[in-house]
Amino acid sequence: MSDKDETREFTQKTEVLNVKDDPKQEMPADHYNKGETKDMIKDENVTPKKLRSVVIAIINNMPFIQTAFFESVTALLFETTRDTQLAWMNVKTFPVDFARNWAVKRFLGASGYKDIEWFAFLDIDMTFPKDAISKLLDAAEEKDAKVVTGVYFKKNYKNEVVAWSYDSNNNLIEPVIDGSMQKIEIMGMGCCVIHREVLEKIGYPWFKYGSLHENVQLLATEDI
Repeated sequence: MSDKDETREFTQKTEVLNVKDDPKQEMPADHYNKGETKDMIKDENVTPKKLRSVVIAIINNMPFIQTAFFESVTALLFETTRDTQLAWMNVKTFPVDFARNWAVKRFLGASGYKDIEWFAFLDIDMTFPKDAISKLLDAAEEKDAKVVTGVYFKKNYKNEVVAWSYDSNNNLIEPVIDGSMQKIEIMGMGCCVIHREVLEKIGYPWFKYGSLHENVQLLATEDI
């Protein structure tokens, strides 16, 4: 496949969904990749595997998009379409808690998204491996998990991961970064997937600023 053909295929499978003023706005039922399998399956007697589905919300609260982010997310969106139905939102609004709540409200409320199982956040001040979403969804399916985050680190803090658990004394501890999937209790939203069921059970507001932990005198950001 030539670069030109590859670009055309990517364009056919995704559609940019920019923020409008009304988060209740209905989405057309065919706005995302339908996962057609006629070109991939040669034997008509083989039952095509149902593709999983995800809506990716890119939280765009920066005055400009850095080249590194643009390059990484373009590769990620294309790679994700190989085995996943995909739609994505460019959520360009502020403050960030409002942006995240807006995106989730749209995901749960728009008729065009009603059959999509997974919701994902990607933050614009980060870069991502091209298979990041695919690996998160793979891990979720393997472990039957409803929320999975990638490993990333705080800005301006050396090797401090944005994920924590509680020890037996109810103190916050960081997970051991060894490449394995681990259970945690607090995480950021910069690179994660969340199943629809979780968001439906939590209810509005899904994100707000507040205390990080009773033993820590620190204001948590909106995504913790």
